[in-house]
Amino acid sequence: MLHASPLSLFGPLCASFLVPAKVATAAARRHGQGRPLGRRALRAPLEGGEHGRTLESDRTSHKPSCKASTVLVILGLSAAAALTPLAGSYGATPASQEASVNFLVDEAAARFALPSNWIHAVIAAESGGDAHAISPKGAMGLMQLMPATWRALSAQHGLGSDPFDRRRNVMAGAAYLRQLYDQFGPRGFLAAYNAGPTRYAEARAGVRPLPTETLNYVAKVERSILASGADKAVRVAPAGIDWRAAGLFIITPDHQGKATPGLLFVGAPGRVTP
Repeated sequence: MLHASPLSLFGPLCASFLVPAKVATAAARRHGQGRPLGRRALRAPLEGGEHGRTLESDRTSHKPSCKASTVLVILGLSAAAALTPLAGSYGATPASQEASVNFLVDEAAARFALPSNWIHAVIAAESGGDAHAISPKGAMGLMQLMPATWRALSAQHGLGSDPFDRRRNVMAGAAYLRQLYDQFGPRGFLAAYNAGPTRYAEARAGVRPLPTETLNYVAKVERSILASGADKAVRVAPAGIDWRAAGLFIITPDHQGKATPGLLFVGAPGRVTP
């Protein structure tokens, strides 16, 4: 007759325990000196059917398994891959950045019916092509929009919240140029862009003259437009001549069948109102 004996991991071999005690001791040390086995390892031999397997399932061990290590490596590679496009955008070559800006300007020019070389000239004068430029007064981005102006244009055209995004900034700046052109005409929209519409309206009304900075700005942008030659369909008139009377390089017939120069903008100059 067999007598029941206590189950021991460190005592002599027991008839009811199929794994030698010395093997259990080695397994326990492999998982950490002095660390107790988990509940499952202690209970499994009594339940049967898992001898020789539960001794390796020490849940208190802090040594990462092969599967855990593989998961960590995959996550690390995924994070690096996700960051690669962002890093690449800042590391883009000047040529690729210029090509990208050219595309954005063409898109904005088409949307707001402006010559693209006007927008290029404003960008060159405002930020020199630096998408992250901030002026001492707080103007932001490629087209140097003031925060209040940016917020109003962004809300009007659904441009989001990032004024330093190149596409959004160019779109907002082009929309602003179009708005000022419609309000002040060809002689005033550049000055209004630089000094602000209220300040320009005051100058037109004789309240106070435009600052020298604005006069220099307008002259610089006009020279850039004249020198660019980027838009062959538009001939910008010299200063002092209404640009809406400037002829295009295309010829259109009038109602009598005579060939006459086409006009870029139709309508006589109007009086500026605040």
